[in-house]
Amino acid sequence: MLTEDIDDVCPDFQGDNEQDKGCQTEDPLLEENKALRNRIKCLEEELKNAKEHPVLSEKEKVKVAKEVLSKSAWSKQQINHLLDDKQRSRWSSEDIVLGLTIRGLSKKVYQFLRAKKLLPLPGLSTLKQHIRSFTCSPGIQSNILDGESML
Repeated sequence: MLTEDIDDVCPDFQGDNEQDKGCQTEDPLLEENKALRNRIKCLEEELKNAKEHPVLSEKEKVKVAKEVLSKSAWSKQQINHLLDDKQRSRWSSEDIVLGLTIRGLSKKVYQFLRAKKLLPLPGLSTLKQHIRSFTCSPGIQSNILDGESML
């Protein structure tokens, strides 16, 4: 009964050794005491391991991931899109310009990056929507020459 519980907690536990089997004069309380001492050792080891390697909740994992990714070149919207399983995101103009640039250079690279989630990018319909709303007056575009955003 007790050794079954110990086997669950500490698989390396060996309840009765060869010496104990040959000697029937030992008190059952002493055997139970030995088993409980071994169980205590196993539980203390488990507690030590748990303190060294704490288990994080899902919210804590997301928070840590956001902290790590925020140190990279990814935007806040890209990080949120990657970590939150939402299909819709509110993309910044920088993300849209990046998506348009990559899509303009290579359709296959854009599709590959999106499909493999190597770089969170706005969807093609989002890019098309922004292109449709883009207006450009004739003449020299001084805002482009100054480096300002087109969107």
